Amino acid sequence: ALPAGTPDGKHGRKKRLNNNDGNNHTGAASGANALLRQILKTTTTLLLVPPSSVSEKDVAKLLHGTIIPMFHDARPKVRKAAWGCATEIVIAASASHSASPSIASSMEHDPVPEHVVAAHSQHKKRVADFLWEYC
Repeated sequence: ALPAGTPDGKHGRKKRLNNNDGNNHTGAASGANALLRQILKTTTTLLLVPPSSVSEKDVAKLLHGTIIPMFHDARPKVRKAAWGCATEIVIAASASHSASPSIASSMEHDPVPEHVVAAHSQHKKRVADFLWEYC
């Protein structure tokens, strides 16, 4: 017995469209996701170890332009990377806040002046506070 046809003479199965035009569309999407995740990692590094001439306004702008919008991204891996970066910032801020200023004196080769260690600790705390205000 032959399968029943539709009124237009075609059989009940739908024909798949062949989108193979030589471009790997899924690879481009996953490449974009990987690029976003790498941008998040780089942003986290910049937020934790800033140049000396960065202002608080610039830090807030970087945070609100990169990590915070990615909390609500439709892609799970991008959201997870954003939350991971935020967690890393909070952990680094709490670790530097609870660490004693004797870290600079415990370094063997090039001791870092205590005021530099204190400035970095304060900076990390400010970035974590920005995140706390948002969340």
